[in-house]
Amino acid sequence: MILKRLQLETNLAETTNCYIIVDEITKETMVIDPASHVEQISEMLTILQANLKYICLTHCHGDHTGAVVDLQNQYAAKVLIHRKESENLKNPEVTLNYYIGMPDIRLEEDSRIDDNDLIHLGELEFRVIHTPGHTNGGISLYCEKEKMLFSGDTLFRGTWGRTDLPTR
Repeated sequence: MILKRLQLETNLAETTNCYIIVDEITKETMVIDPASHVEQISEMLTILQANLKYICLTHCHGDHTGAVVDLQNQYAAKVLIHRKESENLKNPEVTLNYYIGMPDIRLEEDSRIDDNDLIHLGELEFRVIHTPGHTNGGISLYCEKEKMLFSGDTLFRGTWGRTDLPTR
């Protein structure tokens, strides 16, 4: 596995972790939570000679989705999100784009994923773990082979993620 973490600034003067995961053999690639700065993500994909297959969203908040549309258009990658979070993508009261100071972006997922679904990326396998709390459709992704968990905002540095934000 090739793993790159990009700390992407949002309008909140904070950063969101965006992960680029590449299967070393096939170069199949997944981007998790592309918050913003599509140029920076695209540059890293080019450097890695990556074949972007999936854009996976751990939840629907605007500070995790800002570069999705541009990446989807540029690479024709499939957008994955939990079934319960799918409807939240269309609800500005839940995406919080206005609060973050981002334009209202209309996203359409390509596939809805559920708890215990498996996402295959070349020789890598990621198990979807439904982790509601921060949002009702939040997920984490676990790769047993690499012993790695990608938790979105389920966990913050040193604490758990906020659970007081609107969700449906």
